[in-house]
Amino acid sequence: MSQKKNYTPQKGKKPGTGQEDIIKHLRKKEEKPYSWKGGLPIVICIAVLFIITLGAYLNSFHNDFAFDDRNTIIEDPLIHNPERWPQLLNIWRPLVRLSFLMNYNMGRDSGGGINTLWYHVFNWGFHFANVVLLFLIFRKLLKNRLIFGNLVSKGMSRLSVSPDLLALGAALIFAVHPLQTESVTYITSRSSLMCAFFLFLAFYLYQLSWDSENTNRDLLYLVGIIACFALSISAKPIGVTLPLLMIIYDLLFKGSFSEILEKKWYFYAAVLGLLLVGLLYMVKEGGPTALFSDGVHQVRTYSEHIRGELAVAAIYVRLLFYPVNLNLDYDFPPGGDVKYIPSLWIMLGTAFLLFAVWGAIFSRSRTRPISFALGWFIVNLMVVTIPMVNDFLFEHHLYIILAGFALFIIMLADRLIVFAEENKFEPDLRPVLAGALIVVVGFYVYGTLIRNKDWTSELTIWKDVTQKSPNKYRGWGNLGNSYKERKMYNEAIAAYDRALKLKPDYADAMTSLSAVYIDTNMFPQAEQVLKAAIAANPTQPLTYYNLGLFYAKQNIDDKAEEAYMQCLKYAPEYARAHNNLGNIYMRRNQPEKAREFYEQAIKEQYYFGEAYNNLGSYYGNKGDYNRALEEFNKALTIAKPPYYPSMLNMGLVYARTNQYKAAYDIISKYRGLLIQNEPNSPDIKSIDGFLEDIKKKMPGGQ
Repeated sequence: MSQKKNYTPQKGKKPGTGQEDIIKHLRKKEEKPYSWKGGLPIVICIAVLFIITLGAYLNSFHNDFAFDDRNTIIEDPLIHNPERWPQLLNIWRPLVRLSFLMNYNMGRDSGGGINTLWYHVFNWGFHFANVVLLFLIFRKLLKNRLIFGNLVSKGMSRLSVSPDLLALGAALIFAVHPLQTESVTYITSRSSLMCAFFLFLAFYLYQLSWDSENTNRDLLYLVGIIACFALSISAKPIGVTLPLLMIIYDLLFKGSFSEILEKKWYFYAAVLGLLLVGLLYMVKEGGPTALFSDGVHQVRTYSEHIRGELAVAAIYVRLLFYPVNLNLDYDFPPGGDVKYIPSLWIMLGTAFLLFAVWGAIFSRSRTRPISFALGWFIVNLMVVTIPMVNDFLFEHHLYIILAGFALFIIMLADRLIVFAEENKFEPDLRPVLAGALIVVVGFYVYGTLIRNKDWTSELTIWKDVTQKSPNKYRGWGNLGNSYKERKMYNEAIAAYDRALKLKPDYADAMTSLSAVYIDTNMFPQAEQVLKAAIAANPTQPLTYYNLGLFYAKQNIDDKAEEAYMQCLKYAPEYARAHNNLGNIYMRRNQPEKAREFYEQAIKEQYYFGEAYNNLGSYYGNKGDYNRALEEFNKALTIAKPPYYPSMLNMGLVYARTNQYKAAYDIISKYRGLLIQNEPNSPDIKSIDGFLEDIKKKMPGGQ
């Protein structure tokens, strides 16, 4: 068993030079690695991180879109319309939206639809980059042994194992903790990944800047830090913690604040200046409340918010230590009513925060990496709990926070080993705790793989939510939407009914339920639900759109027109209402007015296949067959998903222009797709008859 050795500065040295001697001594000592204290090549560490992180998320790469992915990707007109791409720079979180645009243009699936693979690969790539950056940050932080206590007065403290192994362990916990799945597997949550990447990179560059004695290199570091900081907060505002993390790091590891400012004042001035500009921009766009809320409305009183977030802190700690029953939509507070926040959770959250603050202060003079980990945790927890947003908690809020947790756990293990060794306890705890880490990482990987399956599709994630939060109405409403999209109408009706029992004035569920009744020709039920939806929320555009469908399907065009116009009053950009108004005017033999609405629908939703198809029919009726074919082709190539009925219309144009072979080929292809997707479609018989007629007109009857 090794003995603790003290190192005393040489006599005759001037005050302040003792620590320099200690650094030289420690560096010399580290040149002789042995056993657990031996360093590992960075390449090997990164390879281990790559293999384990990839293994934990490989089964998520082909998951479908889910939750907000529909609004942020599938139905976002800015992403699909090249003419509107410059607007991406003028919106909230522009960096994230630009990344969606890049993924959108990286490829499609075999049917021409949106390919989710590249979205998932992109998310995973940022997550892995964050894992590597944290490994480098922790490794550098632990390399300098002066971080442990007052070495001049208490003698040399030490690590139980090499900084490489400790940093690797912390990075592994961060990489595969099941809580990370919501940030990595849920595509829209990449805002947390991208924000973290540039935040971590800025912090690592700041660490490197302390090693630089070159003014030009210092300037490069400063430019890099400012650029990364700007990119971080452009991905998500929680990146504002960088200045506080820099202060905590410097105070713990670099001396007094006056000494730090003397050396790094221009770094702080630049970072704080950029932060001030960002805050002023937020106030300009959303008013003073934008700093403390989602900028939409105040959803609760400040007293309720504080009580709720104290309870949330306790829940977050539970999830960090015991990541089971993970949930996209926690029923917190119970039933959505802040009056029912459990007092026990509030007390536990308060106790934890007090303990974390005490621990950060107490460990400052003993084990500074633990103090740093707790400081990291507290600062980033404040950023996600102070703003007043609609929902109290989400797992992706813990993405950056988890870095502090990972370092804290690893350093606790390190301190336990050192304590046992210094007190001559047997056996050596290092292999025991290393084995425990392997087991924990294995369980984390297993938990992440299982959680990835919950995110397979919109249907699977909302089934999971309703099982874990059966008394929360929103989960049932979204489950009903998932069933409706799959035309599982009985299941959809049951889910909507469950949601409305929990919240009788749930207008969104009423509107969606009306769509099911309209699709199944249950018009009396649809009318009743639509009236209730309008009474519950008279400004909901989709309710009026469904009302338009209700009348249009019964050939009551005047009332349908009125309903669609009411929809556009509240949502002028709603492309489907424009398209359906075009259909009404086509039936009224007003083709020019119909064309205007079709073109407006395409302007609002560049990938709207049905609008391209209808515009193609307009040109076909005018005898402009080349333009008609051009629009039909757009319905197949630009639209997401492709609008396959345009193939039939293309065939009709080819037949009219005596291109019978081309007509026969494309209609046959459409018939095959129809049999594959709707084998019981009544249109198949009429298509067969049409193909027979075309075949007779082909040369040789073939």
